[in-house]
Amino acid sequence: KSDEAHPPIHPLKFATSGTLQGLDWSVYELIVRHFLACLSSDAKGHETKAQLKVGNETFTAVGLIIEDFGYLRVYPYDKWSDKILPTYYEGEIIRDYVIGMDEGKTQPPSLLTEADLIALMEKHGIGTDATHAEHIEKIKTRQYTALNSENRFVPGYLGLALVDGYDRMGYAMSKPHMRADLESNLKLICEGRRYEDLAFLLIRNPHFMLKLIDLRLLN
Repeated sequence: KSDEAHPPIHPLKFATSGTLQGLDWSVYELIVRHFLACLSSDAKGHETKAQLKVGNETFTAVGLIIEDFGYLRVYPYDKWSDKILPTYYEGEIIRDYVIGMDEGKTQPPSLLTEADLIALMEKHGIGTDATHAEHIEKIKTRQYTALNSENRFVPGYLGLALVDGYDRMGYAMSKPHMRADLESNLKLICEGRRYEDLAFLLIRNPHFMLKLIDLRLLN
């Protein structure tokens, strides 16, 4: 979500890895490739699915044939590769096969990086391009969270206590939709697309005051 405060970042002149060094070149290359990808055609592929029944169990295999790489030719950060399935026919009985079972353990999700957190904020409609960094810096300054040696966020004791306190109050004040809904409603009012004033919203939604208190504390 953009607050329309500035245009998208785009390249202004040509450069090479010889004129820019290290991180400067990496950032420039990312900007150029992203810009070119936005101007390129969509990537197109043909997906196939096969369902095989073994005894009473049904298994599904998914294949992909890329017909046109499109923007992927200039944007290697999105991964898409062929996965070709053999040709099967409906009702076919497969006699030449090997059945195996792999043993493994599920892994817990990784701690969030700053890029991961910004992506989640965008997904849930929290903040804008201009405020994401400010929100993140604020929770770090207040010691709700901190970065470890791998630059991943680790919740602090104060942050854990705050979320636990909200949960014990019985309100969803720590949930992402709370802030997202508030920002969405305020934006609609500012744009004149919603004509209820804040007083009416307070009467209609008894939790709205708690949201405002939460925002006041954050600011």
